[in-house]
Amino acid sequence: MSQQRNAETIQFGVDVDALGRRLIDDFSRSVLLGAIQAAADGTNPIRGNLFAAAIRELLGHTLHELAPDEELRKCSWFKPETQDGRPTRAQRQRYVIQGGLSDGFVCNDLGLDVEALRQELSKAVDSLNRATHLRPKSIVADQEAVETLVCTALGAVTALFDAVEHCRHEMMTAIADAVVDQATEEVLQETIQTIDELATHHSIEEVYVGDVRTIKIDSEYVWYRASGTIAAELQWGSNSDLRRGDGATLDHSFPFECDIPAPVSDPRQLETSLTELRVSDGGWRDNYYDEDK
Repeated sequence: MSQQRNAETIQFGVDVDALGRRLIDDFSRSVLLGAIQAAADGTNPIRGNLFAAAIRELLGHTLHELAPDEELRKCSWFKPETQDGRPTRAQRQRYVIQGGLSDGFVCNDLGLDVEALRQELSKAVDSLNRATHLRPKSIVADQEAVETLVCTALGAVTALFDAVEHCRHEMMTAIADAVVDQATEEVLQETIQTIDELATHHSIEEVYVGDVRTIKIDSEYVWYRASGTIAAELQWGSNSDLRRGDGATLDHSFPFECDIPAPVSDPRQLETSLTELRVSDGGWRDNYYDEDK
């Protein structure tokens, strides 16, 4: 981080890099950095207004990208609230946090007050709107006013991402053991083509799941991902070949990911028929030939 960005962080109490890592793309990170730099420029007589315009666009871009209309309309809780039927900002925020999960489940089982978050974001957006519509009496240049605007707006953006992470973490925690069991069973039941193509025979020695997380909540499913390694013994030639010294065996670990959905109507009931297993050769060929050198 440059000295200038360090000064901006101290001035507004905002860790630009930390917030930037949570944003969805490079465009959003550029907008955030530009907004902070504008707000920190004490020589600019409309610095607060420029900050407000940038963050309003950043927030709109984020909500539209993470809550597309066609997905949002599939949610059981969605009801048109506008004349043209387009989702409202509050509905987009709701989808970003909970997807198609019901309010009752989110509140009672996950402990999230979505309405309180909606009000916080609405308050921030109102402040941004007032500052964006530049009029003689709406100029925001006073240091205290700029700091208040920055803290209110970025606090709401941070709260939105906090809620998303909380929702996904609680979902993962509630069902982690079941996901591990299903991923392990999937590996043991499947004929894994990635490994099967490498040798005459192979046997799975161990399945290790090192990480489980919630990767997505859409209108229909909560998607969990288990990742880890498959320890396998590769065998070239038959058992008779091995006994004659004409075959060979090699132990190798293969990285894998296993995506398992659960319906939003019952997010603790895994939909095993839709499980997706991906196994990488883990650079086996490169490692194998390196060892031959």
